[in-house]
Amino acid sequence: MILTNLNYTFGVLKKPRMVFQLRRFIRSMFTESQGAALHLIFHTDLKTKDVIIGLIVQEIGGVLAWKFLTGKKDISNVKQNWKMPRFYVEFVDISYYFDTYRSEIDAMKDLFCVSEAPLQLEFEGDAIYEVGSDCQEKFNLDLFYLQPLYPLSFPSTINTLITMDIDLDFKVDLKELNDQIFQMSESEMFGLGKEMSYHYFIKTIQYRHANPESKVGTPGPLQGFNGGVVLYDLKKIRSDPKNLEILSPSHALEICDKYMYRGIYGDQDIWSIIKWEYPEKIYNLPCEFNYQANGVRQAELKKLLGYNIINEQLKRALCSNIDCDAFSRNNQH
Repeated sequence: MILTNLNYTFGVLKKPRMVFQLRRFIRSMFTESQGAALHLIFHTDLKTKDVIIGLIVQEIGGVLAWKFLTGKKDISNVKQNWKMPRFYVEFVDISYYFDTYRSEIDAMKDLFCVSEAPLQLEFEGDAIYEVGSDCQEKFNLDLFYLQPLYPLSFPSTINTLITMDIDLDFKVDLKELNDQIFQMSESEMFGLGKEMSYHYFIKTIQYRHANPESKVGTPGPLQGFNGGVVLYDLKKIRSDPKNLEILSPSHALEICDKYMYRGIYGDQDIWSIIKWEYPEKIYNLPCEFNYQANGVRQAELKKLLGYNIINEQLKRALCSNIDCDAFSRNNQH
């Protein structure tokens, strides 16, 4: 997890959005636990580290009090199967990446935070598409370019890794997500859920116009990924130097040129272009493990589950047993 520059004083009523998100992240992770051990690694700075520690202590204390005092009022999914997990928390100085991989980060910004003037294209029936890009200022921050660097930097004692954004709300034990790593085929080294917006469909129109047989960016296995949850089989990645080359900015440039693509979402974009070029390398994580919420999907999810798990500030939920592929098809056109 990544969390930096968090200016927060405990006891102050007005809380930054990231404090709300981290509280929910920690609370829901421990509330839905069935006892699987956790090793949490935060990439952060010294000041934010103290805030994270304080929030972890508060939220775990709250979970314990709630579980032992509420009894039948427990509305979690796990209910009587709940077990307090053993957990270990580590902190990594995020400036290590900024200093060690300065040239790689800057090179990726030139590919994945690019603003381009819109270009109107008319094809695929009578539809007229306006293809351009406008990279938000936040995606020019260094911290949005760390995901491809983890296989280079994590110690060999760590063989699997899951990176997650802190705006997740857990509805299952994290072990269910971790088990997906072992569902990967022999060639698959990364796992991501599909991006449910039409972003990659629009951004690949020019390539599909030149290559009408291509399915790149269309609903299905090649529609593009969301980087909020990423699974890594680090042992498999390290087994061949060519796997690390795939993640390099120089190779990313070659792929971007091939697919006429320049991104706006930072390191999320690199996973999509790798999938287009090397589909055998990335496992399509079932979309319930990175369920991206908007108003329509929130209503649909309420129908599926029978209750509403999403509030107005929730961006993603980690659920289970939800068939949400239809949502991606509906949002491409």
